[in-house]
Amino acid sequence: MIDKAILRRTGDYLLAQPRLRLLLHKHPDGDAIGSCLGLARFLAARGKDVGVFGPFDISPKFDFLPGFADILDGREEAGDPDFADTLYAVVDSTGVDRTGFAAGDFQRLLRLDHHIDGARYGDHDLHDTAAAAAALIVCDLLRAVDEDAIDTGVATCLYTGLMTDTGGFRYTNTDAHVFRSAGFLVERGAEPARIATLVHERRPAVYLDLLRRALDSLTLHAGGRVALLTLRADGLPADALALFGSDDFINLPRSLEGVEVVVQMKLVPEGDWKIGFRGKGRVNVQTIAAHFGGGGHFSASGCELEGDEAELRARILDRVLAALAEADASA
Repeated sequence: MIDKAILRRTGDYLLAQPRLRLLLHKHPDGDAIGSCLGLARFLAARGKDVGVFGPFDISPKFDFLPGFADILDGREEAGDPDFADTLYAVVDSTGVDRTGFAAGDFQRLLRLDHHIDGARYGDHDLHDTAAAAAALIVCDLLRAVDEDAIDTGVATCLYTGLMTDTGGFRYTNTDAHVFRSAGFLVERGAEPARIATLVHERRPAVYLDLLRRALDSLTLHAGGRVALLTLRADGLPADALALFGSDDFINLPRSLEGVEVVVQMKLVPEGDWKIGFRGKGRVNVQTIAAHFGGGGHFSASGCELEGDEAELRARILDRVLAALAEADASA
């Protein structure tokens, strides 16, 4: 947990900025969206010129969050010298390269994140790899600034980020600080049952087609210790493409007894492969993702790759098997 004095210093720094823009990472999840929208709402209530940038498709499952409809594309502003004094905050991401923007697009940067490694932009960065979610860091930050100013909208955004990045409070990153913070956010107006329902129980019927495709693609390797899913967007109806960015399916094989690592290979419409890794707490999948230029957490990580499907699958499985052997050796 970051020291409160450091949190206050960064909070004062944010409040001193004349203009702020918060950067979502590509294929944003509930933590990225919730953290950005919650922070933006808090700052806007204090009269700050603040917005959220995300130049890519965003899953509609989070459209109930306050401010979702106001997320901006941002690509026209990127690199514009007229905005050189704007502070751009990379939230829930290792750096600008994970946001869809280029490294030289922005002159002034700050990072609020919990992922391992990544860029450092200055003394006001808040980077805590022990935090279960970026939303937890933002919650601590706003409580240090003025916890009484956290309204129902902010609490809803941050609770959503916390709930989704802990797998509904089931992952190994769920600790006492997570529960204390979740309890505080509920006290400030977040509704756990409503949020869980809106995130997980609003799927259209076309979701069943995606689920069927995911299950049909499932293969087991290493004696059932590794599960691999292969998803493609080709041939999907328009209403299914909006759901394609969701990572819900990667968690399905985690429930299988004996599976220790899940790999999901997703061919996105742009033509690249988005690779996701999930573990159950014994294998460090972050090192697997890092091997391919990605990153994340001990039990949830990812990367993006280009190339032939069969070749990529072979390379990925080789690295996963090596990580399994490393975990076995250290047991």
